[in-house]
Amino acid sequence: MKRWSALLSAVAGLMVLVFVLSTPYSEHSATRPGRKNLSVGNESAVQRFTVNDRLAHYAQQVETRLRPAFLRRGLVYPPTEIALLGFKQERRVELWSRRDSPGAPWQKIKTYPFTAFSGALGPKLREGDLQIPEGIYQVSALNPNSSYHLSLKINYPNAFDLHYAQQEGRKFPGTNIFLHGRDKSVGCIALGDPAIEELFVLVASVGKDRVKVIIAPYDFRGAAAGKKAQAKKALAAPGVVRPAWLPVLYNEIRQALSPFQVAADKPAATTR
Repeated sequence: MKRWSALLSAVAGLMVLVFVLSTPYSEHSATRPGRKNLSVGNESAVQRFTVNDRLAHYAQQVETRLRPAFLRRGLVYPPTEIALLGFKQERRVELWSRRDSPGAPWQKIKTYPFTAFSGALGPKLREGDLQIPEGIYQVSALNPNSSYHLSLKINYPNAFDLHYAQQEGRKFPGTNIFLHGRDKSVGCIALGDPAIEELFVLVASVGKDRVKVIIAPYDFRGAAAGKKAQAKKALAAPGVVRPAWLPVLYNEIRQALSPFQVAADKPAATTR
């Protein structure tokens, strides 16, 4: 009887282990106290690929697609620094880079349209609100085993987000925000597979600490009066939360965007 009991316990334990290891990693699942997070270093519990595996598969393809755009602007490939500018109203991410020299100007390389959108204009405030964050971020991890092909995790909530969440008593401001592939979004920025392949390879080549990420409700840089009015109307719509600190955040975003000025005579490539 004891043998049967021990055998049944072993089988039950094995079944639990198989279930855990086969559970897909969801990039949109937040972690609360008491909720088990199966991700390790922002990668799935079952690591099918490493970052180097993905680079071996995609790096040459990406270089073929991107090198001409860098060369047209007199920049080397791979670059030494990049910036990703996300604009929610325009639903696009811009890729920028610059020479590795003091005072070198930023140049726009390419534009990636969103393939999905969730939430509304305005910052992310809590877990499950479907909002894409707004602010100044960094890439904190690369996920080569994303449920959405490949992904880049940003460091939301950052110090600014956490400061006001604590001040307002919001215990769960959310987490697990990514730029990723495919065409679904519940608070992340979806860009499609070819786009995320390019950005994944670039970030891996440049290094996470050499990547700026700025997400704005709309393009503050000399936006046309009509677009500004449309964005302000959207931000004032019923149900849109406008925290008292929003002007502080938007001023910081405006300042962060100021070095990224578009040259009218050098149109950037676009991925569709």
